[in-house]
Amino acid sequence: MMINKDYLEEFETELKENSDAEFIASFSALKRYQKKDYLKELTYLGSEVKNFYFYPLTTLTGRELTEGIRIAKEKTTIMCTTPDKVIKIQLFMEKEDSTYELNEFTDPANFSEQLIKNSKRISGVFDFNADLLKLSDKEIEDWEDEQIEEYASALEKEMKLFDINKLYLITEEKLTDENFDSVPKYLNQRLTYNSTEDEYDIDFVPIDEFTSLYDAQPLIIVNSEPIKGKIKGLGVKTPLGTLVGNIKPVNEEGHFPDLVADKDTHVFKKLTFPFQTTPTLNLIDYWSSDQIIPLKDIFSYLDDLGVNYDEEFSLAKFISFSKEDPSLKTISIEGIQKLEAEKKVSGNNFTVYSAINPEDPEWETCTMQESRYTRSSKIEISELSKTSNNLRLTCKWYPQSNSFVDHRKHVWNVTEYRNENSYKVNYNSPGAQDIDTAVKVVLQMLTESFWKDYEFKGATKIEINGGQSVETIADKDIYLLNQKYSGQDRYSVTTNNWLAWKSINRKIVNANPNLIKRIEGIFAMLSGTLKSNFSINKGDNDDYKILLPYYFEMTYQIDNPSKYVSYEDIKVRLKSNYFNFTKDGIEPKNKNISNNEIYKLDYNHYAFPELTKTTESASIPSSIPSDQELANGEFSKYQMKCFTNNKDNFKIMIDQYGSGNIYFNPLTNKYIENEGKFYFNDPQNIQEIIISSFFGMGTWSIEFIADNIINLKLNLFDKYSSYNNFRDIII
Repeated sequence: MMINKDYLEEFETELKENSDAEFIASFSALKRYQKKDYLKELTYLGSEVKNFYFYPLTTLTGRELTEGIRIAKEKTTIMCTTPDKVIKIQLFMEKEDSTYELNEFTDPANFSEQLIKNSKRISGVFDFNADLLKLSDKEIEDWEDEQIEEYASALEKEMKLFDINKLYLITEEKLTDENFDSVPKYLNQRLTYNSTEDEYDIDFVPIDEFTSLYDAQPLIIVNSEPIKGKIKGLGVKTPLGTLVGNIKPVNEEGHFPDLVADKDTHVFKKLTFPFQTTPTLNLIDYWSSDQIIPLKDIFSYLDDLGVNYDEEFSLAKFISFSKEDPSLKTISIEGIQKLEAEKKVSGNNFTVYSAINPEDPEWETCTMQESRYTRSSKIEISELSKTSNNLRLTCKWYPQSNSFVDHRKHVWNVTEYRNENSYKVNYNSPGAQDIDTAVKVVLQMLTESFWKDYEFKGATKIEINGGQSVETIADKDIYLLNQKYSGQDRYSVTTNNWLAWKSINRKIVNANPNLIKRIEGIFAMLSGTLKSNFSINKGDNDDYKILLPYYFEMTYQIDNPSKYVSYEDIKVRLKSNYFNFTKDGIEPKNKNISNNEIYKLDYNHYAFPELTKTTESASIPSSIPSDQELANGEFSKYQMKCFTNNKDNFKIMIDQYGSGNIYFNPLTNKYIENEGKFYFNDPQNIQEIIISSFFGMGTWSIEFIADNIINLKLNLFDKYSSYNNFRDIII
């Protein structure tokens, strides 16, 4: 302790001997002395006199806290300052508490749980430790007027640096760009000016104790200058495995302007059902289930057919079980000794050599030269036909797996050949079927569904017999269908065609579970044409356009038939409310990350509900397609979003549709690395950003694009509360 003994003895004698008037004068003198440091030095230990560093805070948009801080569990205010705004103050410590105790503010939903934490509070006084204030009256009494005026101006400027109406970030260690995030931080909870003592009284606490509200994060302080001008857009990168609901900006008028992805950022939708919210969140990722046919399988099939992704194609070979291609026959060819043909496929030239005459001892199986498709594969000639200018050779080949399901067919125009005059082709198909029986069943189901919708028109006719009107059979096939469905549940009757086929062909079913699942997935994707228990909402409306990520639009149509006709092929085109299919690729349609889209259907409009601060679980009684309908609130649960501006991640996200990973686990779904840029149509004065997500724990990188660029890394969600997926960020 620093003691001035002579001064103390003199002052005590003065107090005893002087009158009241003299005491008042002496007390005033004491106050003047207190403006110097040595009286406080008599009162405080050296360890109780500490330097602290004060940094004035504003919101990220530069606003002062004149309206106060909005405190709620889901609200967080972003405040900013920089190390160069430092005000160094010498604080005389009045009180410093550090106590481990039970926190009285425990989880309101779990009264049995309490938290022991170290609570710290610091109190003290200071007289604004500016160097200018250390000058005494005696030191300046001989100054010239000009010097005194300059001193007064400097003193006024220095005093304005400190404002008791502001919120200050307080540290014991001076901040730098390098230590900004690691240094312990405090906030002034009480700051008053004592005019009698001509000093400031202050209480300050650690940031996490600034509010007593349970599980709240009222403030996040960042090392940044305020945003300058209006905000043009945001760059966002989420933690791995995060599903985003919305990123919803709020402007100064309280409106929600659209935030739209730029041309390089693609937004993907996921239909999710939370089946548990506490103690942890668990999700069904429905569009990754095996009820959805993977796009990569459809695209691979179209590539083999040589069909563009936006063109019409037949599904017959996609669902065929037959070893023989249903569109081809076994043939023998006579009179041609050798053919040489070539066709460019996927950028490679393939050459086919074949000795055709089976009676010739040099006969050999048709083979193809080196290719990634046909190396060491079995190749067979299936058809040889003649056109006006050349011969057309069709070959089918089987990959090394010898799986008849994976057979391929290619067609070559023959450019060189011999013995044209002896060209002769004989067809024979011993034991071969013209069409796969499974395909026949699908065609039958489509046909019966059509005639049921058409009310079996033309089944009977009215004839006059003996002056009496008599109803007779006009078309036997239509009439028999009418009888089959009469008085029955139409959906079950149509579905039973398939169930009966599965029962009869049990060995095929057991040997090909994936293809069975594919066919039943096609029933759902044909919900616009097929009414069955495998169709979305039984095919009664167009809910399937919303509840499926993509579907098949039937292009083969039966139009006002005058007699019985049936579907002879399953010709379709890929369609989607979420994607545009191009010649050789796919583009996600909706790029709005801020608001859920309103979908227009034939008889309805629909929008998925937005994720709020209260996550609801889905009680799904059944996930079979017939039970899925938009009118059922359990199937209108959360449509979440993923986004990327990376080509590799784009393909990974596409491949997740129908991947079979129905249980969403962020640990095993780290392929989701949302990153992209989003812009407003016009720059906005944004004051809040509402972010909703599932599994958003971790670091969010948010870039504010304005007249200056502000990059922030924020931890928005509590890792111990996975169901807390809603955050209102006030900037």
